[in-house]
Amino acid sequence: MASLLPLSPSSTSLLQGYAIISAALAAGTNLSTSFLTIPTILLSPHPLLLAQWTALYSAGITPMVTLSMTSTTAFAVLAYASHASALPAAASTAKLYGVAAAAAFAMAPWTRLVMWGTNQRLLALNQEREQGTGGKGVVEAGEEPVDRLVERWAGLNVVRGVASLGAAVVGGLASLA
Repeated sequence: MASLLPLSPSSTSLLQGYAIISAALAAGTNLSTSFLTIPTILLSPHPLLLAQWTALYSAGITPMVTLSMTSTTAFAVLAYASHASALPAAASTAKLYGVAAAAAFAMAPWTRLVMWGTNQRLLALNQEREQGTGGKGVVEAGEEPVDRLVERWAGLNVVRGVASLGAAVVGGLASLA
C-alpha cells in the first residue's frame, strides 16, 4: 500500500530532529524552571514572588505550548508515515512515535486538568496584589500561602518536564529503529 503521506529521507530526518529537539527543549525548560528558577524566587517576599511567578508563567505560555504541540504533530506525522511504510520494523517504529506524540501532548491535558486550579489561584492573587486588595500570602484564614502554591506548581510542572523528556527519549529511540 502506498503511503498517503510520503516522506523523503531528508523530510523524515528533519521531522525527527525537530520533534526530538523541541520535546527536549520543553523538558529542559520545565525541569529547569522547577528545579532552578522556582527555588530562587521562593526567597522573595510574597508580593514580589507573585509578580515573579506571573511574569515567568506569562513568558512561558507561548513557547511551551508551541514546543509541545509542534513536537506532538511532528511525532504523529512520523508515526503515520512509519505505519504506512513497507519496512519490516515499521509497525514498532510507528508505535514508538505514537507514544512519543502522546507524551508530548500530555502537557496540555495535565495543565488543564491538574494544574489549572493552582495557576488560576496564583494569577488571581497577583491581580489582587496589582490592585492593592491583597495577594500578600494568606488571603483568608485556611487558604494556602503563596509560597506553598508556587511550590505545588513547581512540583506539578516537573510532571510536564518528565513527559516531554519521555517524548524526546522515545522519539529518539524510534528514530534509531
